[in-house]
Amino acid sequence: LEWLIWKAFVKEAEKILFVLSQIHLGQIEKSAAIRSMAGNCIDSLKKKSILETLTDGYLAENELRQYYKRILILLRSRAVTYLLNRVIASHSRVERLAIMDLLKLFGEDSIPVLLKALKTDPSWSVVRNIILVLTEIGDLDLYKNIEMYTRYPDERVQLEVLRFIAKFDGEEKTNHLINALTHVGERLKIHVLRLLAEQGLKNEDAFNAIRDLADLRGSFSASVGVELLSAIINSLKAFPCKESVE
Repeated sequence: LEWLIWKAFVKEAEKILFVLSQIHLGQIEKSAAIRSMAGNCIDSLKKKSILETLTDGYLAENELRQYYKRILILLRSRAVTYLLNRVIASHSRVERLAIMDLLKLFGEDSIPVLLKALKTDPSWSVVRNIILVLTEIGDLDLYKNIEMYTRYPDERVQLEVLRFIAKFDGEEKTNHLINALTHVGERLKIHVLRLLAEQGLKNEDAFNAIRDLADLRGSFSASVGVELLSAIINSLKAFPCKESVE
């Protein structure tokens, strides 16, 4: 397998690795010893030099790209760590976006690696990219791991959290939006108010959150304050009462 990869015979390598993966996962019935040997063989491909060669091949965008991609996915979590570190180290936006698109395809295999990376206090761009991938995976239970990033100082990270919230429905979505309204930056507060209006729900918690935000209008920035105040007024139209008028 190593020889095939070095020589760029990746179509042949992918076929062999696919069979080994099926054996290792028990999809092809073999003895425990054979399954273990298949796993060891797959593990031997997690060397940085091989993962680098596979990733370079995937990024080359030629007729062999699909085979490089399939091999990386068959390596499962073994490849995720390398790909994530490569995103962190890359100075090329095109490369970062291409690798992020690939990471989305790993699904649940990537979750432990991504969550572990969040605990290393990475840069804002890495945090944003990790949340983007978690959003694409679509497991709503993951929200508890990223909810804290509504308080993150960079609004680009906060925006990715709001995109995750958009995957929720009904009251759960409304509750998450209300909580986010307290923490996100001023420009994103406008976005949250619009999302709340789209929900069409007129619950008391939403009204209280909007009213509390209105009480802070004296501290709004000059650059966004008028637009935010306008969004608040539009939101309060859903709550016709004396407090709203005041």
